[in-house]
Amino acid sequence: MSEKRHPLESFVGRMMNHQAELMTWRGELPSHLAPKHAATSGDEQSWSDMSWVQRQCFDIELRFNHVMLILHRPFFADQTFSTPFYSSLMARSVCLGAARETILLSSKVMVDGPAVQHWSCYYHRVLAATLLTVECGLKSPMEEINSFINLCSKSVETFKSMPNGCQGKGIALVDRALVQMRDQALGSKIDLERSADLA
Repeated sequence: MSEKRHPLESFVGRMMNHQAELMTWRGELPSHLAPKHAATSGDEQSWSDMSWVQRQCFDIELRFNHVMLILHRPFFADQTFSTPFYSSLMARSVCLGAARETILLSSKVMVDGPAVQHWSCYYHRVLAATLLTVECGLKSPMEEINSFINLCSKSVETFKSMPNGCQGKGIALVDRALVQMRDQALGSKIDLERSADLA
């Protein structure tokens, strides 16, 4: 008798097909709308001088990252999910990459270019990316937790830069998570120091 299939397994193929179509679409974007990777490039271009075409480029990137989160999040949520070609660990990696790009890009837009007032409509996308980051951060070992703390701190900065929306709730939520992660990191550090003293 064959083993019982995981209920999510039948969706993997369709999800991968959707992702392949999205990646093809993204790769065929006109050069002026193609991803510029400004979130991690260190480009010091003045956001206040950006044309509407350039802003549209970053709008597309934010939307693409959000779709990646939606596609892969169900598989990441079940830590036991695994197939020969896709697993919850792979889904976690994709989700974290999309969340990181969303937070860093949004921070760049809102903090470095505060004149871009209408970008506050992306509050819920930043929040979705931050919630996933918080979830991973609270479950991460000490050597990884600082990177999650830094990302969440960026989210707080972004929320503070948004003139409209529910940014106050986002700030309060992330601040609470930051306290937990910092306490967790401090507790792990103390445990390590005690272990070293006993050795």
